[in-house]
Amino acid sequence: MTASPCASSPRALSSASRGARLRRRAAAALVVVLGVVLLTTSAAHAASLSLTAPTRAFTTTKARCTSGPVTVTPTGTPTAGQYTQVRVSGITGTCATGAVRVATGIGSTWVQSFVSTSTTSVSAGQLTATGAAFTPPATASGRAFVVLDGWPVPATWTFTPPALPALSCQTFDQSGNPLTTPCTAVITGGSEWGNPLNTFYRGIRVTTTSTTPVRWRVTITFTDTSVFPFVPQRISEGSGGDAQLVAAGSTCTPTPVVVMTGNPSHGQLNVSANNPAQFQIAGTRNGASYGTVVLNCA
Repeated sequence: MTASPCASSPRALSSASRGARLRRRAAAALVVVLGVVLLTTSAAHAASLSLTAPTRAFTTTKARCTSGPVTVTPTGTPTAGQYTQVRVSGITGTCATGAVRVATGIGSTWVQSFVSTSTTSVSAGQLTATGAAFTPPATASGRAFVVLDGWPVPATWTFTPPALPALSCQTFDQSGNPLTTPCTAVITGGSEWGNPLNTFYRGIRVTTTSTTPVRWRVTITFTDTSVFPFVPQRISEGSGGDAQLVAAGSTCTPTPVVVMTGNPSHGQLNVSANNPAQFQIAGTRNGASYGTVVLNCA
């Protein structure tokens, strides 16, 4: 009988079995080597890791350094009635720094008049803040806003303007520069009428000791009741134009103030020792009128 060509000899089968066993052993060895490498690498990485204790989430709060209130007032030496500093006093607690704003107004209309240029350190329960020059409002027409250590704190504004003379006088050279040469403005007479009283006028005379002609300005403040019977709503020039209003310095707030100077068309521009100036000023209220209105505060 002839053997089939497809049949394998016992020797060939034995060689194939040995090859398969060798391949399985090599694969197993490779798996072992890779396992050792991975274990070694993992151990090395694990050794380089740092362990930290678990933490808990938490919240914190920060209270205001003081509950206030504090008091704010202008401080320092004023120039022409204006200040560049305010003082905050009555600061308690642990406050370290602060800033200030001041507003001027009445009712629902307020305008910021002062703001500190930077935060200021608190010392001995107070701080002094610096800003641009401002005219401080009276207590009733001012508000203060204070921040201490980043927290708004209730604040009270307080200021009593100094009493101003009813009349004051200043001389100038022909270019309008202020002089130290003195001049004087005095009341020479007047009258008032109305029922109820609603109109007054006063004659004013301006003199100087200067032998050379100098220009002049008279500032009139109407709060002195020994000179004026009431604070007017409208102020008029009552002598036909002998004097005219200087807008700079004339105001209705907080009370009427007018600055008057001579009218060159009426020969009143200059005064000298032998040449005084004269004019009339009038005040009215409740709709009354007299002369030419120069400032309307109604």
